[in-house]
Amino acid sequence: MKELNLNEALCIINVGWKTEVEKELYDYAFKVVRKTAETKHLEYQLHKVNEKLEKLK
Repeated sequence: MKELNLNEALCIINVGWKTEVEKELYDYAFKVVRKTAETKHLEYQLHKVNEKLEKLK
């Protein structure tokens, strides 16, 4: 399956699904969005930890 970027995944989720084939694509798109969100959360947490470390120096 073609790798989806975030914009494509969001568009697919917005449209939803009607058939089993569309549901497979929807589920894949949901995983892409979830992975991106988790990555952004972790990056933010890392940034905050690094800020605190800098203040301790």
